This record gives sequence, structure tokens and C-alpha cells, in this order.
Amino acid sequence: MTKKITIYFAHSHQWQDAKRKWRIKEILESRGYEVVDPFEYEEELEKKYGYAYHENRTKEFADDITEKDYKLVKNADELFAWFPVGSTTIGTPQEICWAKAMKKKVTVLYSSAHPFLWSERVAIYKLYIGYQNFKDDKPLFVRE
Repeated sequence: MTKKITIYFAHSHQWQDAKRKWRIKEILESRGYEVVDPFEYEEELEKKYGYAYHENRTKEFADDITEKDYKLVKNADELFAWFPVGSTTIGTPQEICWAKAMKKKVTVLYSSAHPFLWSERVAIYKLYIGYQNFKDDKPLFVRE
């Protein structure tokens, strides 16, 4: 049996469309990935900081969550980053930087064709513009 490729699913905790998140995860799984969603690994943070732990913006909390996420990125084979329309995220760009420093393939789903994402310095492996293109597996580009 072939081992599934694990893919870290980077996304904001502020996403508004939970159904879209689960659809993206299902699509990745249907493409043969084992999806690692960092928000499914936060039981310890919830125990330590309480249910609304994302509102507890302390250095200790930041250290705990970044340590957890860094380890998850490190243990994954690839990274998939979703930037939902209207969300603000600090963690997802950092997770992309970690993955690139670790020489992992990074795929991005973004709402528009931002030229920064095309830069050779950013070196994204695959870029999807819009959910429908992702669903239909029609990336704007794939780098080898």
C-alpha cells in the first residue's frame, strides 16, 4: 500500500464559510492527500486558555500555537494555503515561509491573480485563482 502524501491545510481561523473549508478538505482527500488541519490539533490550547483561546493574544499563547503549527508543517509533505475572501491572516503567510524554508511544495488558493504570488522569489509550486478553478483542478500555473 502506498503511503498518502500529507498536506498541511493552512487557513485563517476567521474563515466565514465553514462549508467551503470542508469542501476544500474533501477535494484534497479525493486527490489522495491526507489532510492535516491545524485547527483539529488544538485541544491542549483549549484546555490551557479556554474555549475562546484565539482571543487570548499573549506572547505565551503565540509561542504555544506557533510551536504546534511549526511541528505540523515540519511533519507534513506539502502545504496547501487557502486565503478566503475577506479574511485576515498572519499565520498562513508564516506557514508558507516555513514550508518553503523546509523545501516543501506549496499550493495556494487565492481569490484573485495577485502578481506577488507569481514571483520566482515566492516560488509557489501551484496557484489556483478562485474556488471553482481549484474544484475543477485548473491551476493558473504549476512549477516544476
